[in-house]
Amino acid sequence: MKERFFLEVKDIPQREDVKLLEFKGEIDITNSHYVIHRVFSLINNGYKYLIADFSKLEHINSSGIFNLLRCYAKLQENNGWMKFIHLEEPLFSVLRSLGITKVFPVYKDLDAALKNS
Repeated sequence: MKERFFLEVKDIPQREDVKLLEFKGEIDITNSHYVIHRVFSLINNGYKYLIADFSKLEHINSSGIFNLLRCYAKLQENNGWMKFIHLEEPLFSVLRSLGITKVFPVYKDLDAALKNS
């Protein structure tokens, strides 16, 4: 059976203070709580700079978007940030139309996101 959602947290060798979040599959009401749990756990362990890679994300619904905004708020409380990379169509257009791309900086790839941090 194919997993509907997977989130892998990776180290970034050139930036020990930044974690890479690789999203795969679909984020919806059945699993978006897991995103909150993982991100809040990282924040509670001292990480406040996160880069979300959406290259393998197939779908995100309103509960997933809401929980990403909750992550953003928690990071802001801790003087941190989250950046998006590999945000492709049609997901980019959907998030842009909702104003989400004004909240989260969007970059082409990891190098560009790290260069602008």
